[in-house]
Amino acid sequence: MHIPLRNLSGLIACTLLASVANAQQVNFNEIYASHTGVDDQEYIELIGTPGMSLDGYMVLIIEGDSPLGGSLDRAWDLTGYSIPSDGYFLMADPLVTGLDYDISVTGPDNNIENGTQTYYLLWTDDTTLIQSLLGADLDVDGDLITDLTTLPATVTFVELVAVYDPDFTADEIFDGALGLGPDLGGPYLPAGIFKPDDNPNGWCTDDWLDFFLGGLTPGSMNPSSSCTQAGGGSGGPIGTNYCGPANTNSTGMPAVISAFGTNFVADNFVTLTSSQLPMNQFGYYLVSQTQGFIPFPGGSQGNLCVTGSVGRYSASVGNSGSTGIISLVLDLSQTPQPAGTVPINPGESWNWQLWHRDKGGNSNFTDGIQITFQ
Repeated sequence: MHIPLRNLSGLIACTLLASVANAQQVNFNEIYASHTGVDDQEYIELIGTPGMSLDGYMVLIIEGDSPLGGSLDRAWDLTGYSIPSDGYFLMADPLVTGLDYDISVTGPDNNIENGTQTYYLLWTDDTTLIQSLLGADLDVDGDLITDLTTLPATVTFVELVAVYDPDFTADEIFDGALGLGPDLGGPYLPAGIFKPDDNPNGWCTDDWLDFFLGGLTPGSMNPSSSCTQAGGGSGGPIGTNYCGPANTNSTGMPAVISAFGTNFVADNFVTLTSSQLPMNQFGYYLVSQTQGFIPFPGGSQGNLCVTGSVGRYSASVGNSGSTGIISLVLDLSQTPQPAGTVPINPGESWNWQLWHRDKGGNSNFTDGIQITFQ
C-alpha cells in the first residue's frame, strides 16, 4: 500500500554522520539475501566499536522493483542493543548461528526480499515514527530522494547501499546509494555483498557471496578478495542554494536544484537533481567556481547564476520526461571547463546550475547550488 507523505512538514534534519569526527562508529559489513533452497540463512552484518550503544540506530530496506519502488519494506529498530566485544553485530534469520538480533518478520525465512533493494543504516531521534511508515511510499514524487530527509525528526544517514537484480533497467535505488549488481554470471541477483577483509575497505563490485552457502562468515571477519572495490555509498543532502528562487517556468513554479552525496573529494560521490521542470524538455548543467547574476541572458526567461570560467556538461544532455526531473552523477575528476576538464580539489568551492528548454521555444534556469569540498 502506498501512502503519500508529502503532507509531513517540519524540521529538515538529515545530516551526514560520516563527516563528523566520532570515536565510535558502526557500518554495514556484509549482507546475504539469496541462497539455494528456502532463504532461511539471510543476514545483515554490522561492524563497529565494541560496546557502542545502538540506541536510535535503525536498518531499513526500501523496495526498488516497479511498481512498488519507494515502499518501506523493513524497519528494524536496534535500540537497546550494543556492539558485542568482537565488533560484529549480526542481524539474522533465527537459524543463523550466533545472531545478535532476530530479523524475523514473515517467519523464519524470506525476511530479506530477493530483488532490487536499497539498504539504510541510520540514526534517528524518533524510531517510532519511522516504523509507523512501513508500507508507505517514501518517494511519491519519483525524484529518487526519499521523504526520510524531510520528516519532522532528526534522521542521520550513516551508510546506504543498494543491490540490483537482472532487470535493473526498470528498477530504482534511492538517496544516491551505491548500486551493486547484478551478478553477470546468470545474470542473477547477487547472493550477497561484502567488504573484503572488513570495513573500512569498500564493497566488492564484481565478486559476491556464495549462492550455495559456501565460505560465509556471519559474525566474523570477511574473506579476502581481489575484487574491484567501491565506497559504501554514505551520503546525504549537501550544498547551499543561492540565486533563488529561480524565475517561474511554464509549470508556474521555479525549477529547483539539489545535491546529494558527500563533499569529500576522495568519495567522488555527488548527484545533482533538478526538479519542477516542464515535462519532456532538454537541459544540461553548468559549472563554475564563480557565482554571479545575469538576468535574461540571450533572451532566456531565467537568470544565469554562474559566471567567469563556465563549463558545460553538454555531453550529458538530459530530458525531464514525465517527472519534470533531470539528474546527473558527477565525476569530480572530470569537471568541464572551457579549456578542457579539470579535477576538483579539497578546499575548493564550485557552483552548479541547470539550463533547460521550455515550451514555446523559451528557455530558463534553476537556482544555483554551491558545494565546498574537503
